[in-house]
Amino acid sequence: MPVARVVEILADLAGIEVSTGWVTTACARMAAAVAPANEAIRDAIAAAPVAYFDETVTRIAGRNHWLHAAATGRLTAYHIDEHGRAALSMTAFGILPRFTGVAVHDAYSGYDGFTTCTHAFV
Repeated sequence: MPVARVVEILADLAGIEVSTGWVTTACARMAAAVAPANEAIRDAIAAAPVAYFDETVTRIAGRNHWLHAAATGRLTAYHIDEHGRAALSMTAFGILPRFTGVAVHDAYSGYDGFTTCTHAFV
């Protein structure tokens, strides 16, 4: 969601007037605060016996980026990457390179290089 839109929503719904700089700083502080939890979630998914993996295109600042997701029945982790949906982006996400369970995915060829896991297709 664009930062300017967050400023508008805060003004419209809560009557709070803030700057885009304030929202940007608040988002950075929140990202730092939840970073340990996000890492714990990625670790738990990497250790799971079965996990689902997917990627889809999204737009950020008018440019294509790829949203990568990894999930179990209880946990989900996300990774946004501007470089595409290939194995390099999946490696940057940090789950598949250490995953040894059953990776359920759509058979996209980018998954083929991850050989420490068993592949199952949806």
